[in-house]
Order: sequence, then structure tokens, then C-alpha cells
Amino acid sequence: MQFKITLIFVFFTSLLFAQKNNKLEYFSISSDTVLFYLDNVGDITINSKAEFYRKTQISMQTFDLSNKVTDYYMNNQISYECEINNGFFDGKVNSYYKNGQLEYSGIFKKSFKDSIWNYYYQNGNLEKVISFSLDTPYVKEYYKKNGKIVFDNGNGKYKGKIISGYKQFTKYNISGNIIDGKMDDKWGWNNSNAIEYFDNGSFYKGSSYGLVYTSDPKISLNGYILNENVDIFKFIAIPETDENNYLFKQLLKYKNSNNLNTTLKIELNDYLLEINKENNILNYWCFVQFVITKDNHIENVLVYSNNEKITTNLQEFFEK
Repeated sequence: MQFKITLIFVFFTSLLFAQKNNKLEYFSISSDTVLFYLDNVGDITINSKAEFYRKTQISMQTFDLSNKVTDYYMNNQISYECEINNGFFDGKVNSYYKNGQLEYSGIFKKSFKDSIWNYYYQNGNLEKVISFSLDTPYVKEYYKKNGKIVFDNGNGKYKGKIISGYKQFTKYNISGNIIDGKMDDKWGWNNSNAIEYFDNGSFYKGSSYGLVYTSDPKISLNGYILNENVDIFKFIAIPETDENNYLFKQLLKYKNSNNLNTTLKIELNDYLLEINKENNILNYWCFVQFVITKDNHIENVLVYSNNEKITTNLQEFFEK
């Protein structure tokens, strides 16, 4: 699936909340460089709960991420790096394990995997070689962790680990046949009773816990790649009493309303529409974070935007 990384926001912005602790930080911006703190499924979060952080640049005119994206583990060890062109992953990509070993390297063309990708075990040995064409994989070689060849002609038994499902973080062992570089026949994963069937690389049927399905396969050679699915723009409210549980956002109040997702969003949207109309503003990017205190006051407002009027007016909006 093709995807585009974008910072475009028209008439709305990304809102990030915390309660009381004014040392919490979701992002920081210096000149044209932005740093986001991210959790184990790639959502923006507070720095104290982050699994890694992303550094990149933002284009002041086009609103896109630009030049290069670099992700770091919280110990500042590099995790992932790739060039950005017009908002797309484009060019060489490298991903690293926490021990500093290269995990994989390859080439993106407008966010499609392309050409030869090499994957490695944490001990540094080559795991597999996959040739991609517009994101379609063809497995050429596969090796055991000790370096022993399983197959090097695109045909053989494949066993690997993937994260299956959007915004998941649990890895599953998968296994099945590779014929002429493509997934074929029966595939399964040992962590569940899921079985899926492929023909010449194309999924056609699966079953899990007695349920049969013919679309949205759970098994793939790549699985869910965290760094490729970072979700920067979130409406997050984290109450002081339970910072790990986002389900309790109703504990935070805005003007005596428990529902921040509707009350605040609607009010802010109406406010921004009026600002845009009065000043003839069409497009802009904007980041906002602030603290809601126990007595229902907003403090420590931080607003960043490429439009001065938006910055000034939003600052006034939250400080009223």
C-alpha cells in the first residue's frame, strides 16, 4: 500500500494534552527541525513513555516532512533512517536493532519498496534477500541464524517473525512454502490457530477460530513495520491518575465537559474557521500542547505554526 507522510492541516490542528505535570513533552521544534516522541505502535506520546523518537525537518511552505527522517531509541542509538522527497519515503533506508546491528536495508521509490532488500539477524548474519517490485516481494535467499543456507534459489520452506495487524506490537512466527520467490499453498503461525492459503503470491482464503475470510490476510512477509506507520497527529488526553490508559480521557474536563473529543474539537474548529475567513488563510501547519490542571485550567501552552496569525490567535484561545 502506498502512503504519504504529510504535515498538512487545513482548518484544524493536532492537539496533545497532559494533566498537571508541566514537564511532559510530546514534541519539540527548533528552527525547521521537529522531534516527536513515539510509543511502541508509532503513536505520538509523552517523552517519559516513549519507545523511540523521530527527528526530521518540516517544509515551511509545502507542509511536508522533508530531506530525511531519522528515528532513535531512547538511549539515542539510531533506529531507522530514510530520505524524504515530497512527503514520500524515497531512496535508501536502513533499520537497526537496539544493539546497533543493521536489521535491514533497501530502497524506497515514492514509498514503495523496490529493488533488493537485505535482512539480518541480531548477530549480524544475513537472514534473507528479497527483491521488491512496487511493494510486491520475491524471496530470493533465506538463511538460518547460524548462517546455514535454507534456500538460495527462491524455493523452499520459510520461517520468520512478523508483527501482524495495524498498531500491534506482538511478534508472531510464520511459516510456509516459497515457490519461485512467492508465498504459496498453506501458511500458518504457531502463536494462534490461524491458517491462510496463497496461490502464486496471492492470498485467497484464511481461517481463524472457525471464522473463514477471503480478504485482509493476517500473514505477510513484511508484516507491520512500525517506522513506516508513525502516526504523528493524534488527539491525546492523558489523565494524571492513569498515564498508561488512554481510555480514561473522559477524566479530563474542558469547560466542565468530559468529552474533549467533541466539545473542544468543535469549539476549536469553529474558532479556526473564523480566523481563516477573517485573514484569508488557506493552508498552514500547527502543533499545540498544553497542560490541564486539576482545577480545570489550561497552562503551559506551546504553539508552533508557519503562520504568525494562527500562532497568536491559538495562544490567545487557550489562555482565555
